Amino acid sequence: MALVLVVDDEPDLRELVRINLEQAGHRVETAADGDEALASVRREPPDALFLDVRMPGTDGWAVLEELKAGSRRDLSEIPVFMVTAADEPEARLRGGIQGARFFPEARLSFVENLLRGSDDRLAIVATS
Repeated sequence: MALVLVVDDEPDLRELVRINLEQAGHRVETAADGDEALASVRREPPDALFLDVRMPGTDGWAVLEELKAGSRRDLSEIPVFMVTAADEPEARLRGGIQGARFFPEARLSFVENLLRGSDDRLAIVATS
């Protein structure tokens, strides 16, 4: 059973992702903002992270930068799904520079493959 951290400032979206991941058999922690996410990751590194791009305060990009640039290998290697509510060209460009792939929707099969050890470490997930 994988531990997945879901970070989103929208409670309904956070809850929807949590429920779907728990139904798939994963243990899920949630955070409402970037600072809460970083504290949670440092306490117990998750096997994967769903991270909202746009949040007040510390946004998803800042969290991603902190994780990937840090000296702790266990944190820099966490697979990250960047979640955005819009098909943002700048997010595609930035994600591409950082090695991300853009997905039109979050697919549980992709998540399952990633949690089983796929080499993909960063994905951009656009939601409607």
